[in-house]
Amino acid sequence: MKSKIEDKFARLKFVPPNFEVEHLQTNVFDNYNYFCTHKNPESSQLASALQKLNVNLEKLSVLKVILESRAREFDYDENTPGNGFWSYIHNFGCAVKIVRKICNQLTKNREKMLFNKKSCSKELELWNEIFESLIQICDVLLKMLIEDDKKVLVTADNNWATLNRLMSTINQKAFYGTAVGFQCVKSMKPIVNVLVSSLVGYSKFHYSDKHKSIRLLDFNFSTSKYFLKPKHRGHKFVASSEKGDIEFCKKFWFMTELDALHTLPNVFAHKIAVNKTFKIPAEPMQTFSDKHQKFIDIPLPHSHFETKPVSCRLMSMYKRDGMMSKKSPSSKSMPKSKHLVFHVHGGGWAAQTSKSHEIYLKQWACHVQCPILSIDYSLTPMAPFPRAIEEIYYAYCWALNNFDKLGTTGERIVFAGDSAGANLNTAILVKCIEEGIRTPDGIVNIYGIFNVDFLISPSGSLTVIDPMLPFGMTSNLIKTYGMDLKVNDTSVDSNGNIIVKESEAATKNQDKFNFTFTKSYLLSPYKAPEEILRQFPKTIFVSAILDPLLDDSILLGTKLRDLDVATHLDVLGGLYHGFLYFIKFSKECRDASLLCADHIKKLLEDD
Repeated sequence: MKSKIEDKFARLKFVPPNFEVEHLQTNVFDNYNYFCTHKNPESSQLASALQKLNVNLEKLSVLKVILESRAREFDYDENTPGNGFWSYIHNFGCAVKIVRKICNQLTKNREKMLFNKKSCSKELELWNEIFESLIQICDVLLKMLIEDDKKVLVTADNNWATLNRLMSTINQKAFYGTAVGFQCVKSMKPIVNVLVSSLVGYSKFHYSDKHKSIRLLDFNFSTSKYFLKPKHRGHKFVASSEKGDIEFCKKFWFMTELDALHTLPNVFAHKIAVNKTFKIPAEPMQTFSDKHQKFIDIPLPHSHFETKPVSCRLMSMYKRDGMMSKKSPSSKSMPKSKHLVFHVHGGGWAAQTSKSHEIYLKQWACHVQCPILSIDYSLTPMAPFPRAIEEIYYAYCWALNNFDKLGTTGERIVFAGDSAGANLNTAILVKCIEEGIRTPDGIVNIYGIFNVDFLISPSGSLTVIDPMLPFGMTSNLIKTYGMDLKVNDTSVDSNGNIIVKESEAATKNQDKFNFTFTKSYLLSPYKAPEEILRQFPKTIFVSAILDPLLDDSILLGTKLRDLDVATHLDVLGGLYHGFLYFIKFSKECRDASLLCADHIKKLLEDD
């Protein structure tokens, strides 16, 4: 018999939607026949919306068969459905469910005297716009994802310029107004509503020249206004996210570190005995290499600016012998743990610290009951590739030499990271294999990015309509971290801005996606040589059906599995990228975080 916790996790997994378009078409046609016989303007407008809806449903009935066929070709295995094609099927299924409810109400109330035809017409027009946009995106995807008559999950060349042009032809704003969050679980909808409204409000704050106190008032007023009146918010969000430069992204996401958010009452709070920040001094260090059978020098982080200490955070449910702690040395402590979790946070390589991630790390610390070492690496644009990797690698080697200070014997180590943190941890794993340094006993990658380039996959195209990773902000983050500064003749100024030579600025503005990424598989671990990938320890991927980075997990997971690496993939249903941040507000997010912690615990205990 399955335990309650296993049942809870099973309920999180994505299940392909089973929706019928034909039944809805019958309902739509019936309502159309009813209203087209009424000659008043409101009825004519409603009949027109129903007629357009019927056309969209006809297209969807054909497209659904094609998408399902493609989706099944790229599933990780028959028991783990999930990839970007399924993401669009999921979106269509959610939209059909909502429209079916609208049409049922229409049938029920259409003869009532006080029935508001105008309001119903506007609602149907909104969903027509959503259907039309989704169908248009899928049509483009299906044409692009065929190379040499072979169906693929990702394009071979840079095609984000195509996505950029597509954005000008679809109605993006429809996805960020009253319909925002229609694809996600119920508990995430208020969260998404607040985030979208906050981004619009913060845009006014960030780009305003007014006094800070006036800007704060504008921010609070705008956020409240667009939260309460979301139908006016869509075009503002699209403009704000497109305009959002790297500095805007950094400051907006750093709002997650406001003390007010960390002191919110929370019945699910997890108390831990140790939560200490410290710095690893930048000094010469050696670590044993199995490859070289001797101690080797570990390079000090040096790219882009001078060497400096690496900031870290140590967290533990219990104080353990030898562990660095704010508590007095005489306070009681537990014996050293046999285990260690080495954590790297996400934030698009540009924002946040371990403090932003405390909310779920405390939950993890209580669940795994061993020390967690989280690394606060330097952030882009001042520290583009490979500075973060240098610092994290240095910190990991320091940890291997200093288990006593961390309260562990280090018998088993597990890497864990989310989003950009998953990318960085996987790169560190590759580097450890190359250098013969001790590798972890397992790695848990949560909604990670493993191929840093402007290639298009079905899930990647979700950035066009995604509230968490909107297209403009996402493309800026990828470009700022991964672009080859020498090849592109660029530099970073003292404020962290990417500087392009004036002679090339016009060309760059004409095609902002026409530049070269750094050619290194430490930037894109998916491209690492097979002889390195074959040496990976057991690798766990956790992603979500609404995550634009989902296909990265599918591609790397499948590649590792085919190389006989022990792998496991979970695709969660109805959750967005970044679900770990919302465990205070959403039961599903809380359970998803616990699933990740459970994977970590099992890897630690899998002797």
